[in-house]
Amino acid sequence: MAEEGADLEQSPLLAPARSQCCGPAHRMTARGRAVRLADGPYPGSVFLASTETYDLFNTCNTWTAAVLNDAGLPIDPRVLLADQVMQQVDRIATLQARQRR
Repeated sequence: MAEEGADLEQSPLLAPARSQCCGPAHRMTARGRAVRLADGPYPGSVFLASTETYDLFNTCNTWTAAVLNDAGLPIDPRVLLADQVMQQVDRIATLQARQRR
């Protein structure tokens, strides 16, 4: 596995892919802010209202993997768990670190 905090090289497509995926998915207030539903399970995290459906096969982990895949990273977006995304990111970061040597 890559070292803790290993840098993942960002594809130039990442910023547009991120804003395309995450921006429209949030339900917004009249003032243009995301609608906050509740505190999340981790300190500082929150649940936001979405215009997307959320179910076992369409989760925030799926959305994250899809954004990374759309940005050109070799990520399989068919995931259920955060660990499945992070294992793929870790693998890519390790390969990129080897290529920089």
